[in-house]
Amino acid sequence: MSAAGPIAILVTGEPVPDVRARSGSFAAMIARTVGDAWPHGFVSFDVREAEGRDALARLPTPPAALIITGSAAHVPAREPWILACEALLRPLVARGVPTLGLCFGHQLLAQALGGEVAANPAGR
Repeated sequence: MSAAGPIAILVTGEPVPDVRARSGSFAAMIARTVGDAWPHGFVSFDVREAEGRDALARLPTPPAALIITGSAAHVPAREPWILACEALLRPLVARGVPTLGLCFGHQLLAQALGGEVAANPAGR
């Protein structure tokens, strides 16, 4: 990783209620799973909200890495927050910030970087 700073967790959704009740938010599950393997901490940004995207964009230096959570949202829906998040990701990836997308997160990343995510005609 490029820097010894916190990993930024980009929150794009939450677990289904029963999983959230047992295990907490996606951000909490990620931080707990990575644990001591990354001793420089984590910061979370709810990128569904303008405040979260703005806070990430205002960081004085890029985070050490990005982890983009899963979501029940659909990348092909092209909602305004999805488009804004894609625009935020492009320069961070271009700067070489290591980035991991989980489920929805990898679809968001693919679309942001020039791929095309389409709805499965057979459904979920």
